[in-house]
Amino acid sequence: MVDRRGKGDLGSFYGRLIADSLEYLRPHLLDGVLCDAGLIDRDGLDLLLRPEQLITRGAATGILQATVVETWIRYWQGRVPDSSVSPRARA
Repeated sequence: MVDRRGKGDLGSFYGRLIADSLEYLRPHLLDGVLCDAGLIDRDGLDLLLRPEQLITRGAATGILQATVVETWIRYWQGRVPDSSVSPRARA
């Protein structure tokens, strides 16, 4: 029987996955709805979206979650128009 110390960690794998997708993810997140609304700190996210940070800082899970939420919001914004009294109402 082999003793193991843990089940393993996918953080490094996800960090590399995000690093390989930065050409798409940087503008998608930094110019996105979440940053515009102030829900995500754009400057802090900009620092995290660097390959050396992704692999060592372990922020990949949060970035993946933000990407899912950002994509979901954009999808529904395209399907359901904003209220006419909303500051983001479509012309």
